[in-house]
Amino acid sequence: MAGSQAWYGARIAPNQRPLIVAPIDGSGARATSRFTIPSEGRYVIGLELQRRLPFEKLDAMLDPRTSPLRLRWWLRRGDEVVEAGALGSRRQGFETTKTMGQELYQLVGNGGESYELEVQSEAVPAELDQCNPQVTVSRHPGAWVVPMLVLQLVGCGGLLAILIAVWCFGAAAFDKRRAKFLSEVAND
Repeated sequence: MAGSQAWYGARIAPNQRPLIVAPIDGSGARATSRFTIPSEGRYVIGLELQRRLPFEKLDAMLDPRTSPLRLRWWLRRGDEVVEAGALGSRRQGFETTKTMGQELYQLVGNGGESYELEVQSEAVPAELDQCNPQVTVSRHPGAWVVPMLVLQLVGCGGLLAILIAVWCFGAAAFDKRRAKFLSEVAND
């Protein structure tokens, strides 16, 4: 396994629909998609591939060191370029049961803000066509990360409580044995 991506535990919801989908065709032409942020929050702009090839092959396709994929993008709000980049400028991966991809950018937006995403793909390997490569904008799964963190902290707190209880009861048992020993010594 190549293991080049930093896959995080929180996944994008499998039934979550992206705000936009911009297909990648490798023609070199620029495709522009407009979208409006429905509510305040963080959104992930990412390259998404359907899982129609083995994980290792898809992982290599997303690794900027080995990827034959050439992709550039620009995010605009009106005439202002908010951010621009290329595949490989970030190394955060994401996956669902049917897709996997690489995060290109995290947008923090307010409800009602309109943006324009321009994507240019200069090279798309033929074998990747079956994976339906596309750039998507989806709500960030951060809402799922907080409950997982709480569960982990509660789990650690529970473990700590068990260790303290064992230590206290162990200390109490030791004190009883010590008292018994001292009383036997004193009686002799």
